[in-house]
Amino acid sequence: MKCSLCLQEKKLIKSHIIPEFCFKHLYDQGHKYHNLSTSMDENNFTRQKGIWERLLCLECDQYLSRFETYAAKIIDEDIYRRFFCSENPITLSGIDYPKFKIFQLSLLWRASISKNQFYSGIRLGPHEDKIREMILHENPGKPHEYGCHMQGIIEKSKVVREFILKPDTIRIDGYKACRFILCGCLWGFVVSSRSQFFKGCDLFLNESGHLVLPWEIAKKTNLLSGLALELSNAGKLIY
Repeated sequence: MKCSLCLQEKKLIKSHIIPEFCFKHLYDQGHKYHNLSTSMDENNFTRQKGIWERLLCLECDQYLSRFETYAAKIIDEDIYRRFFCSENPITLSGIDYPKFKIFQLSLLWRASISKNQFYSGIRLGPHEDKIREMILHENPGKPHEYGCHMQGIIEKSKVVREFILKPDTIRIDGYKACRFILCGCLWGFVVSSRSQFFKGCDLFLNESGHLVLPWEIAKKTNLLSGLALELSNAGKLIY
């Protein structure tokens, strides 16, 4: 079968869409996490592993794992640690721009090519192959090219890392934006051929390795408070 990244006919392996390290704070003692739905037609259930598909060959999966390993280190050792300071927003420096940006792009791209219903809210259209080429050739592009605005989510003096939200697509000031919530952050990607004019470009990771990262209390985040209300109304909220 054809690998989705290199487009070569190769044996495909089980590849995670959202990397497995993003799920580590969701697991209970039995290494399971809860899958919740606001739909009355879908029951809550548990999983033992993050969602995977046979999308990539071994070589391409190992290639992407380099960027995942680096991103996991930045998130655990830099982002989480800095959330406990008094600054808002916090400013991180010394980030390897190509490595972290390629990780961001790979997250967005894999969600778009996935056939799993969980990722049905992310479809990149003509941008999909351009991002594939950027990832394949390790080209992070300019900061505004599929730039990602990250926002931390805090509750009771800790980062809220215990859930991953089904990604979706919205419009912000006329721009297409793809949203993920994982690793205690909201990740908002601007997907547009005119993204250089987006007003929030200063919040994207820049080529000098600086990242401005605001944070907000979870209950003040409209997306999360709305989800909690929907789950509660459906009788599916787990405490």
